[in-house]
Amino acid sequence: HGSCKDGTTGSGACECYMNDDGYWAGDECEVCFEGYFGAFCNQKCPGFDGPAGSCHGHGTCNTTTDGKCECEDEYKGEECNHQCPKVDGKICNGKGTCALNSAQTAAECTNCTKSEAEGFFTGVNCSECVQYYHGSCQSRCPTSPEHQDPYTPCSGHGTCDDTSEG
Repeated sequence: HGSCKDGTTGSGACECYMNDDGYWAGDECEVCFEGYFGAFCNQKCPGFDGPAGSCHGHGTCNTTTDGKCECEDEYKGEECNHQCPKVDGKICNGKGTCALNSAQTAAECTNCTKSEAEGFFTGVNCSECVQYYHGSCQSRCPTSPEHQDPYTPCSGHGTCDDTSEG
């Protein structure tokens, strides 16, 4: 997969092919060059864009098998080109799971936390309270016991300000 720099002026090092015969690397031209995979190292990894490397610089291309990207946590997609929504540096506000949308055109937050201990969250980045919760999304708007099922805030005789202050 390369040629040897031999002879009296040669170093004995391999000069690996970087052409249609493959893009090879390593001391013995035994592995694929960064951004290429396949039996002949002639297939480009997804999202290969030169200086940034493969997977748009946000993942690692599996060059030994199928050439699929293994993305960093905050990126999704076959080419690691969809960044997850963040709030204060936390993916999905630290309250949800990031996944590709059904059309596979963007990363979105799903499965927002809904628990007494951590709060009841919703929204595109899991940073809003579920209806009738406020503050840290752990406090529910008040109601009387007879208005619990179905839940009717303020016993049906007022409105609940479920903004951040409650």
